[in-house]
Amino acid sequence: MMPKAFCLLATLCLFGGCHERPKSSWPYQEITGRGEERSLYRVSLSPDWIRQESYGPRQDTTVPLCEYTLKNMRLTIHNFPSEEIKTRIPPQAQTARWKRQFSSLNPQSLLSTPHSFSGYVGLKFEATGTLDSREIKMIAWSMQMASEHYPHCDPEERADVTIKIVGPIDEVCQYQEEIELLARSFELIEGK
Repeated sequence: MMPKAFCLLATLCLFGGCHERPKSSWPYQEITGRGEERSLYRVSLSPDWIRQESYGPRQDTTVPLCEYTLKNMRLTIHNFPSEEIKTRIPPQAQTARWKRQFSSLNPQSLLSTPHSFSGYVGLKFEATGTLDSREIKMIAWSMQMASEHYPHCDPEERADVTIKIVGPIDEVCQYQEEIELLARSFELIEGK
């Protein structure tokens, strides 16, 4: 029994469950939710990322909560509020949708791994391929509030969240470590 428990623990550590929270000296940017005009989330990112204005109705979940650009890369953060735990979009469905966005996908680049941070659990997705006639790399996270926290939050606080970076392969690879840090710094601002 002991070797089985050790293997399970080792597997969880390998797939992100035991990673220490990243430390960043970058300032935090607050992100407003879809409902009332209050800051709901925050993320630590380099000042090199330029915040873009979002256009469209705030209630439209196809419109990002916020968007940032750096060189030719685009970072978007969306949330998908839910009234009940059973109406949430499974992370596997989100990663399947991201795969379909590519007109052609390099199957050797495809990577989908379990991740958890800041009270969220889900999947990290990576792929390269052709999107809108450009060769790009996508790194994205589809995250859900852990089920033990879900009942204690209002519908927007417990919303599913996606963080997605799309850009030229060389740029995304050059900034991959920074991208990982900013994604893992993402968190819900509680009690605001």
